[in-house]
Order: sequence, then structure tokens, then C-alpha cells
Amino acid sequence: MQSALFAGIESQLLGFVKGEIQDVANFQGQALLAFTYITLFLSVSATMTSLILTDEFGELPLRASRRPDSQRLNKATTFDEASHKLLSRFGGSAAWRWVMWHWLFTLILGYICFVVQIVLYVWLKEELAIRIVVLIIAIGTTIPIFDLFWPRQIEQEAQNEEKDVEVDVISDK
Repeated sequence: MQSALFAGIESQLLGFVKGEIQDVANFQGQALLAFTYITLFLSVSATMTSLILTDEFGELPLRASRRPDSQRLNKATTFDEASHKLLSRFGGSAAWRWVMWHWLFTLILGYICFVVQIVLYVWLKEELAIRIVVLIIAIGTTIPIFDLFWPRQIEQEAQNEEKDVEVDVISDK
């Protein structure tokens, strides 16, 4: 529910930004206000979407127990699969995949807009040294987001290659 936190922060910042933009040039102030509204809407949308996803995941045990083959599965049977595979296996709604991508898109874009908004405000109001430090920190804080886009296959192939090398080393001994 981090998106709800962003939405709360943005609602507080909206009043602050509206009061501050009177001191800033028209275009810059309007850009700051626009980023505030965009972030607010994206955060509220991500919050609502996460509630829908939470509801879908919460119904998985119920759906699993209603399956015709649930009686023949013993209690020790586990399904060690990704969330999207579990939803497909146990009858998630047809729109869950679209909802998942919508949530991810609005959460990430809302966070990026939030960071841009803070950097823009600092750039408009603070001295050069503070601007540079805040910009560097902002870039550093957005780097973990790109992990979401790193192809997992590359990591798995690298791990498999490491295991193959270990096996070769052991067999050589």
C-alpha cells in the first residue's frame, strides 16, 4: 500500500505547491503543479488497483478448494509458482493480468513523477549546490526501479552457468 502513502503525501503537497507557484515563473510553476496532479492521480489509481489485486490473491485458497480435483490433492501438495501462474491455475478473473500491469505502470510512473516533482521544486527554489546534491540523490533512488525491468532470464542463465562451472570443477577433481 505504498501507493496510498504517495497519494497522501501528494494531497498534502498540492496545497503547498499551489501556494508556492505564485513566486515562480509561469511555465515552471505550472509544470510543478502538473507533476503534483499527475502524481496524485497515478498514486490513487495504483492504490485502487492494488486493492483489486489483493482481493484476487485473497480468493486463491477459496478457488483452489472449490476445484474438482482438490479432494485428490493431499495436504502436502504445494504449488511453488509465480503469482501470475497461481492466478491462472486457480481461476483468476480474465482481467487480472491487465490489472497487474496497470498497477505496476501507475506505481512506477507515479514514483518517477514524485521524484521529478521534488527535483523540480528544489531546482526552482534552492541554491546550485543543493540542486546538484538533490539531483544526484534522486537519480540514485530511482535506480532500484530498473530492477523490475531487468530480464530474469539473464539472471537464471548466469546462475545455471555458475552451477555448470561448479559441476565441471568438482568432476575434474
